[in-house]
Amino acid sequence: MRGGTSNLNNDAAALGVELPDEVMQSQAFKVWPENWPSVVMFLRMETQWRQGPRGPAGLDLSVAQWMFSLYQVADPCAMLEDLRVMETAFLQELYS
Repeated sequence: MRGGTSNLNNDAAALGVELPDEVMQSQAFKVWPENWPSVVMFLRMETQWRQGPRGPAGLDLSVAQWMFSLYQVADPCAMLEDLRVMETAFLQELYS
């Protein structure tokens, strides 16, 4: 989490937004350094979801290829596998 909960509170207050309790109770988590590049790429792809009838259906992987090139990803195959793991976890959480 960039900035942590206190920055989130400050940002929300500045915008006049009241955050639900479940947002305020969320916990930060650690990311192993070797996984950080994949997490950053997943966040960069946050607006690149294909939409289905129920909402997000999966990441647009044609954009991922372009992003890998843009950010000079050394091992695109490994990065793709990491993104797919995060994509699957996100979709399971969203639709469970």
